[in-house]
Amino acid sequence: MFEKEIKFICDFSLNKISKAGSFLTFEKLKGIELHPAILKYISAEMDFQIYKDRQVLLQKSAFDYSGSEISKYFKMIALEIKKTKRISENEINELISQAVTFNFDFTTKPNETLKNFIFKESESLSPEELTMSLDYSYF
Repeated sequence: MFEKEIKFICDFSLNKISKAGSFLTFEKLKGIELHPAILKYISAEMDFQIYKDRQVLLQKSAFDYSGSEISKYFKMIALEIKKTKRISENEINELISQAVTFNFDFTTKPNETLKNFIFKESESLSPEELTMSLDYSYF
């Protein structure tokens, strides 16, 4: 029903980043003046991927990387990764498309969108995963 509007917003956003190069960091994306909802979605996606990497480390390491002090350092690492991780144009295009669709759906059908988004892969989540899932929404 709103495919034209979603496509227009995606194309408008993609035109802004096409001039910036084929690889961008999150910091450069912030300087392009994309809509804050798109930036928030991309930031949350990066945070979630870093979280998944940390979970692998926690489960497969001989050392215990849990605890509040260590969590602070992981948050600092995540901030540094966002500054330096180069994201390809294809990844950015996909993330922008997902962000626009998610935010459009969220503004039109918030309860259904959140329920489907949060529980798309699992019937239950840890409190940390639930909080991270809620970080994707801007509105």
